[in-house]
Amino acid sequence: MTFDYTNSFYNYDQYNNKKFDIVVLKPLKEEEIEYYLMQSLDALRINKAVVFNFEHIDYPLAQRILDSLAGATYALGGDKTCIREKLYFFVPKTVKLQAPNNETPSFF
Repeated sequence: MTFDYTNSFYNYDQYNNKKFDIVVLKPLKEEEIEYYLMQSLDALRINKAVVFNFEHIDYPLAQRILDSLAGATYALGGDKTCIREKLYFFVPKTVKLQAPNNETPSFF
């Protein structure tokens, strides 16, 4: 199965003065989870940011996926933050996350 990045869009990185892709993923069925996990890892590897929605995933499995994505993001030199409950944002090292008032975004 090939991922076509139909849920991908460009955003502007004001710190590096260039555009970057954001891939939005929301698995709805348990059998889609492995596919979406692999697609998110591939996206990060090629410097695309990922928004991953865990809304329809049971907690134990969501925690395992979150740990995998957080580890991969760290290994690639990227960063991550929690946008809201069950919605996480992972960025490659080419994108800098900064919260309002220069606060460091909180992941958990």
